[in-house]
Amino acid sequence: MRRAGVPGILGVLLAAGLLLASGSAAGASAAERAADSPATDPTTVRMTFEPDPSPDIANPERGLNSVVSRFQDITRRTIDDARRRGFTLIRAYVDLSGYVDVDRLPDDLFARVDAAFALLRLNGMKAILRFSYSPGGTAACAAEGDDGAPATASDAPAHRILAHIDQLAATVHANEDVISSLEAGFLGEFGEWHCSTYNRTEPDDIHSALRQDVKQEVVDEELAAFPAALQIAIRYPRDLFALTPDVTDPSDRLGNHQDCWASNEYDSDTWDPGVVAGEKERIGLVGENHVVSGVACNGTGDTRVSCPTALREMPQMHFSYLDGDFRADALAILQAQGCWDRVTASLGYRLQLTDATLPAALVLGGSAHVTIGIDNVGWASPINPRPVLLTLASASGHVTAVRLDADPRAWKAGQHVVLDEDVAVPADLPAGEYTPGLWLPDRAEALRADPAYSIRLADLGTWDAGTGINAFPRTVHVGTTTASPGAQPTLAPTGVDRDPAVAAALAGATAATGALLVLVALRRRAR
Repeated sequence: MRRAGVPGILGVLLAAGLLLASGSAAGASAAERAADSPATDPTTVRMTFEPDPSPDIANPERGLNSVVSRFQDITRRTIDDARRRGFTLIRAYVDLSGYVDVDRLPDDLFARVDAAFALLRLNGMKAILRFSYSPGGTAACAAEGDDGAPATASDAPAHRILAHIDQLAATVHANEDVISSLEAGFLGEFGEWHCSTYNRTEPDDIHSALRQDVKQEVVDEELAAFPAALQIAIRYPRDLFALTPDVTDPSDRLGNHQDCWASNEYDSDTWDPGVVAGEKERIGLVGENHVVSGVACNGTGDTRVSCPTALREMPQMHFSYLDGDFRADALAILQAQGCWDRVTASLGYRLQLTDATLPAALVLGGSAHVTIGIDNVGWASPINPRPVLLTLASASGHVTAVRLDADPRAWKAGQHVVLDEDVAVPADLPAGEYTPGLWLPDRAEALRADPAYSIRLADLGTWDAGTGINAFPRTVHVGTTTASPGAQPTLAPTGVDRDPAVAAALAGATAATGALLVLVALRRRAR
């Protein structure tokens, strides 16, 4: 059951246009960090953090996903089941099978899809979205038709596919906030680009290449029609390489979904014979800046599913998602061999605070030098942009949030990152003791105040489930002088009520300078 917020806003004060002097460093070793640690200084507060060993930290836009074959018919029960299992993602197939011969998609379809997205939004989840004219597959896909040739999925004519993409664009834009990424779809069985009407270059091979002109047209239309911030994953690496020759370009929006990871020698035609190792290396480059995901579709016979394979290939290719529903026998191999917890903990990003240093006393209207160390011990970086905010929480529940000059997408797997900035302290902040923290909410205004969409850092004792803020264990003093504040209590994070106005305030305060300062007065939850 989702939390029901009690209206508690006492006031919101916005001040924009503050200049931040910033810098960052990545890749330092633990030894280098220790050598650079400052000596004991009574004018600063230096904190270290203890990693949380739990594999079950649910975070947005990463990890295991559930599957819904007809997203427009999703139920609350399906979402509740996914949440109970710790999933934050649903791979959502929008079923277009009834519209192969229809030029204009019906309003009823859009209404049902919008309702499905609304359910995700109410329950702290996001979709991996794919459109398909045969989302349930075709039983005859691998069988021969009456003429001796393989049967094919019933794709719509190319001109109609392009028209449907344009018609669907408004719905995708309206629900961009709860879409983690897109998959190219539209062509072939399951929208996976095989067994397609356009697979006729080699009639005796169901996996023969789709016509390049059709693939290019469909992807170009999706890139033009769908939101520019959303990545689009391509099923087959060979197609991805043809569509985007420079796989290292971070501005490119194309990733990769492997719908038969480790199923056999070539993973059901995912890889080309003779160049498998090279293609996996190139997908590893793709995964540096783009979404890569997988589905384990075979757990018997010649399957390659094993812990050694998972712990070699998933980090190599920077997997962000893995299907947690399909197939049970394949996933059971990873569980039985003892690496399941490591896999589920490492998919996508896993961010840990290592240390933080702030002035022990912040001067009202002055500047404060702040450094925060973060390790990404996951297999990929966050795939979507989101703000990074330093927070100061007073004992009465007032929270000040200052936007830092940082982009979590640049926090690569295995790297140590240092946020190193001078931040302005508001002159009218009430004097007193404040607990600092780090807040990584969703980039979407509608979700920013919902803790379910904030990143929980993998440290013990920092997460405040009521606010989505990762609270530091020490306090700092805010006042008119730099006098030492005296004894430092260790404060446990406390829950506060939230209000949708907080999200609007934060989103609306972004200035051209890149600075954000918001003073939010929040009332503590009634006991």
